[in-house]
Amino acid sequence: MAAIEGEQDFFDLVPATGVIHHLDDAQVAKLFALARRVLRPNGRLVTYDGYYVPRQSRIARWLLAKDRGKFVRTREEYLRLALARFSKVEPHLKHDLPRTPYTHLIMRCFN
Repeated sequence: MAAIEGEQDFFDLVPATGVIHHLDDAQVAKLFALARRVLRPNGRLVTYDGYYVPRQSRIARWLLAKDRGKFVRTREEYLRLALARFSKVEPHLKHDLPRTPYTHLIMRCFN
């Protein structure tokens, strides 16, 4: 593959671990636009945030409500934001990552 001009400024992976639920929609749009701009053609943005689901554990819902992030969203809301900037988004629901009851959405976003 031919070198991309300024290739040192491009990345295969941009992680956003526990970030999105601290940002309002406009801030998320800016973050996603920046991530997309610095990703190599086959690169990806990976996000990891708590989110609300129906019939969620009361403990998980309480922990999310007490999180300092004021923008905990539903799966659909996270996907809407990601799909506004990325052509492909793979969402993954996880209930079992920490030892405490918690619900996470991991999104892999591709150009």
